[in-house]
Amino acid sequence: MSTTKTDPWGRGRPDVGTKVEVRLTDEQLGTVDHVVRRRGRGQRDRAAVLRELIERGLDCPAPDRGHGLNTEHLGAGILTQTLDADGMCGIDVYGDGTNLWVVDHEDGDVLAHTTRPRYAALVQAFALLDFDYSPEYGSLVAAGRAILDGVASQAQALQDANRDLLPPREPSAARR
Repeated sequence: MSTTKTDPWGRGRPDVGTKVEVRLTDEQLGTVDHVVRRRGRGQRDRAAVLRELIERGLDCPAPDRGHGLNTEHLGAGILTQTLDADGMCGIDVYGDGTNLWVVDHEDGDVLAHTTRPRYAALVQAFALLDFDYSPEYGSLVAAGRAILDGVASQAQALQDANRDLLPPREPSAARR
């Protein structure tokens, strides 16, 4: 049920759509309230923030977390792969021309989904550094350090490789 402004002075709630009631955990509600406070008074209310977050979530196709990244469904290709000597452990970065996914190679868990190459490079680096729990993964940790040392160049490499996944643009018709 939507509400509309009924008096001539425009008071009342704006007509934004059907009312939907949702139960949130205290943690989720706290996060939403944090976003509202961060944006400042009068900027957004809870409902507006929730609508925006839902819209953003629907605009970005999310991989199926429990079963790894469904690259075929998303039209994603591998951009870079950093693996240990056995090829069993490491971090993969996939892209579809716009989105980037940083994925744990072994179990397929999606560690990050973003459109920002620099963020993907940083997550990739920190995920590789997380392999420091075992000496056998020294090459992965070294790769993570190397990415951190040259994060701008890694971000540029991811951006270029991701751009290559986009279909070529057709030349536009000449204007008269």
